[in-house]
Amino acid sequence: MAYLDRTLSRQIRRVPASFAVDHPTTQDLESACKQLNYSYKVIEARHSAVWWKDGGAVEVMNVKKKDALVAISKQILKTRLKHSEAT
Repeated sequence: MAYLDRTLSRQIRRVPASFAVDHPTTQDLESACKQLNYSYKVIEARHSAVWWKDGGAVEVMNVKKKDALVAISKQILKTRLKHSEAT
């Protein structure tokens, strides 16, 4: 989750700030993977630089890491936008 978190520095985050999301959750990651039809599994993990934050990650199969990170982040942004427009 740290790789997608807009509130973290670029040294930790792995996507550009324009694609990053505020405080992504494991549920966000899992939902995005389902919507993107990725083969994945949820794992317990924490980034060592932010060990105190709630952890969690998804391991995506058969997709390049960078491609998956950007696609998942964009999907979370799209989903959050739909939810905010609906309310």
